[in-house]
Amino acid sequence: MGKAYFMGIDTGTNSSKGVLMDETGKVVALHATTHAMTNPKPNHYEHDAEKDWWGDFCTISKALIEKSGVDPKDIKAVGASALGADCLPVDEDCPPLRKAILYGIDARATDEMAQLTEMYGEEQILAWYGRPLCSSDVMPKILWIKNKEPEVYAKAHKFLTGSSYITAKLTGEYVVDRFLGLASFNPLYDPKTWQPVPKYCEPICRPDQLATVKEAADIAGASFWKRMATIIVPLAKNGFISGLMLVFISIAKELDLIIIMMTPTTRTMSYLAFTYSQEGYAQMSDAISVCVLLFILFCYIFANKVAGADIGKSW
Repeated sequence: MGKAYFMGIDTGTNSSKGVLMDETGKVVALHATTHAMTNPKPNHYEHDAEKDWWGDFCTISKALIEKSGVDPKDIKAVGASALGADCLPVDEDCPPLRKAILYGIDARATDEMAQLTEMYGEEQILAWYGRPLCSSDVMPKILWIKNKEPEVYAKAHKFLTGSSYITAKLTGEYVVDRFLGLASFNPLYDPKTWQPVPKYCEPICRPDQLATVKEAADIAGASFWKRMATIIVPLAKNGFISGLMLVFISIAKELDLIIIMMTPTTRTMSYLAFTYSQEGYAQMSDAISVCVLLFILFCYIFANKVAGADIGKSW
């Protein structure tokens, strides 16, 4: 069984960068690439999600594999991070319906901020945000699409962020990490249940048009058992097997002493080695000691070769 490798790719405003590391945290490859940001109108800043986000992800992942020579089958997990509070409407099969509206640098939704403030009242807005609405909030961006591009809004299956889009392309799952979901999409999600709140969503979008909230470290695209088999077990096996061996050796030693104390006539390996040594049968005593050493060596070889654990890394 080969090493386990892990890939991380971050998409930024003007560039994307990636890293491939092994199970010890050693970096084995790095790669970066640039992309453009369009400014079609004043206060409008956009990315082509398919070209800039997904295109960069594919370019970097291929480059990391080529540079490292790692077999893709040995890459156990991929982490994706991206720009924060973006707004990208996609249809049912995930193709973008327009270019992505970027985070706080895009300030097109000033009319929508005023509309929402009037709708809910300044006091409620302050209770939700602790400040007035601003260009970093996703709710006004969705409302901008609803007001200004109704044909796009009507086709929207989901409203995603950068990391949500990349994750959907990789796994088919529409998820958003908890921080972005509860902060940037506030108040569309309940902070306690992480579920969309229908009464707050109603003027903006349907609850089912929002992604599912998960922790940033949760794994998308794999069942619990698959995660255990392909990620958790390979990472933990060295410590687990060496721990079992330590427990086994300790139990064997203590059990041997207990048996000798309680039933001195029971012929354990250590009892026989000691008895033969005392009676002058040095060769028999040495032979038994060699058998014990061979058994320990067998356990070590089994753990390292058969089970695939390098016990030397676990001490």
